[in-house]
Amino acid sequence: MKFTFIASEQFYFFGAYYSTKGFLCHDSGISLPAYGYNNHYTFFLDENFCKKYEIKLWNKALKDYSFLNKIKEKITFLEKGFIKRVQKINLEQLTSRQLFDLYKLVYNFFIYYEAEANPIARLLDHYGLTVIRKQLSNVKIPDVDYAVTVLVTSSKPSYLGKEQQIFWQGMLKYKNQSVRNKFIQRHLKNFAYVTRSFYDEPVLTEQELNNRIKKTPSVLWEEKAEEIEKSIKKSLIEKKKLIKTLKLSKNILKSAEVLQKSTELKDYIRGSLSKIWYHSEVVFEEIAKRMETSVLVVKTLLVEELKQSLINHVPLNKKIIQARLNGPILFLPTKKRTMIYYGDKAEKLISRHFKNSQKIPTIEFRGRPVSRGIAMGKVRVINNLTEAKKILRGEILVVSNTYPAFVPYLKRVKGIIAEVGGATVHVAIIARELSLPCIIGITNAREIFKNGEIVKIDANHGIVRRLNRR
Repeated sequence: MKFTFIASEQFYFFGAYYSTKGFLCHDSGISLPAYGYNNHYTFFLDENFCKKYEIKLWNKALKDYSFLNKIKEKITFLEKGFIKRVQKINLEQLTSRQLFDLYKLVYNFFIYYEAEANPIARLLDHYGLTVIRKQLSNVKIPDVDYAVTVLVTSSKPSYLGKEQQIFWQGMLKYKNQSVRNKFIQRHLKNFAYVTRSFYDEPVLTEQELNNRIKKTPSVLWEEKAEEIEKSIKKSLIEKKKLIKTLKLSKNILKSAEVLQKSTELKDYIRGSLSKIWYHSEVVFEEIAKRMETSVLVVKTLLVEELKQSLINHVPLNKKIIQARLNGPILFLPTKKRTMIYYGDKAEKLISRHFKNSQKIPTIEFRGRPVSRGIAMGKVRVINNLTEAKKILRGEILVVSNTYPAFVPYLKRVKGIIAEVGGATVHVAIIARELSLPCIIGITNAREIFKNGEIVKIDANHGIVRRLNRR
């Protein structure tokens, strides 16, 4: 097998385990090993096997991508079914078996998310980018990266952009303070989830909304309300102009259309993931209360372990829990199940099978621009949300990927360098909405660049240049 690096994320057992287990449940049988150590997980794919399935999936989408809508419908069904049920019942009155059944609804969502929805969106993105870049290069398009970015940009705001848009529209609409306060409460009810994902980030709060208001002069509210729509409109004008000027073929336009649909699917399912994560917290809290442990420990348990402990009162294995919380840990999928290795065994296996042999340059680095512009500033390497609070205005953010809770801090930076490499990744979508120069696909960027050194990012051409070291 030839494994290739695809992503690096914050160290968190629950997310990594269900990502690996979910991929294994997908009908492609694709293996997604994950190695957790030093505050982050690194994910790999079996490159040769994956490519065969990607080609099959891409050709299916080119013929008819309506199956993407069916995925969206199933995600919506699972999401609404769980939320409706959890909002209607008193968790304290449930038996432990009934509580476990409610947990299984959360489990079923995550398995479908990682077994069907997320793999398809990711794999279409991964292979589709290769296809459309080759198509554009063959017809001698002068700036392939710019063309790809413009062609695959969604015509819809992301779920994060939608929250911001609706908030500022409400601030403009409701002049009376009492009415405005009621609007803020409704807004929180509808959008408190947006900052959540796999990593237990804090929810959107009234205080944060009030801070938005205080930091933004009222003369800028209209501009804020129109910001997302103007950005989308600008992109659509650029797209129309590009298609007309370059006289792109139907094949290229079809590839762009499929990539755009996969981008929109990825954003939609991430929004659903955030809702599930937000509404499921009370379930995890009730389970933790009954088991006399913490929510964090509950989220390190496999579904079988949780059932045995919650219903049958089987004692937890504290040694394994500590290994899952601290690492090193390796998830290695086999045909039937995911094997989990800890400590020295995990390190030996990762050293043998998953070492990255990429040659790293020293001065100039090339990636893929996803949001145009040029920026220069001091590097700020971020591994998690806690570190994001240290970001200073005018810095260049270096990150694996962003997720919803990062957004307030992104408004401080001049530009972004990211390790992930797909058109549907969160950092690509949000950078375009915020008009931040952004280059993705620079593997090991968080190890290459150091806090305080000065870099220049040219997101018109996909180049990061190191100017000096701190």
